Amino acid sequence: MTSPQEYEKAIKEERLKEADGKGYLGQHGKIAIVMKNLGQPIMYQSEGGGFVDTYYLDDWDNEEPLEDARTAEELRDRIPMDQILNPDGSDPSPGGENSDDLTWRDDPEKVYQSIDVVGWCFDGLSRGMHLEITYMEHTHTFSVHYKGYEVYKEIKGDLCCYVPLPEWEEWIDRLFKIARPKELEARIEAKQEDIQEIEEEKTSWFDSLKKRWGSNP
Repeated sequence: MTSPQEYEKAIKEERLKEADGKGYLGQHGKIAIVMKNLGQPIMYQSEGGGFVDTYYLDDWDNEEPLEDARTAEELRDRIPMDQILNPDGSDPSPGGENSDDLTWRDDPEKVYQSIDVVGWCFDGLSRGMHLEITYMEHTHTFSVHYKGYEVYKEIKGDLCCYVPLPEWEEWIDRLFKIARPKELEARIEAKQEDIQEIEEEKTSWFDSLKKRWGSNP
């Protein structure tokens, strides 16, 4: 008698052969080409708040009051180092406001932002297709949703879900015909850029050689 695990494994193997035969699998498959050339990047924006640092001598709690100090040395010793400021109000300590790593003190209200591409998404509604294709960089996951249901999923090249249905597969084929020329054009441009970069590196190397040793005798 076949176990549930063996039965699922057999189905998965059949679906894997079918998906491979239709050209769906991998970074260079139909689904990936449609997503990359007709989709939009998924952006993640992170931001940090402003930084505020203020020093207050009045709030400093010390067992030895400042007013009881008899000499300048005693006064200096009773004040913590992080409370000592320059005459102009700047912080002379390492990491103080004169330090290069705290340039944000010039604008304490400034908010730092970073924007990263974390994946890609194709939404077919504008083309009359209730179809969504997504790819997430951190998990290396392709997924296809048809009318709100997941019908295809691939994680790091491993097929985890594939529900073959005529309508969404026909849509993939139609979209692939549009995306394929764009993919070829992008590859040609990338190759030309690589060639140009190599030529520039060669020119730079010859120029550097000439500066060190002069022209060939």
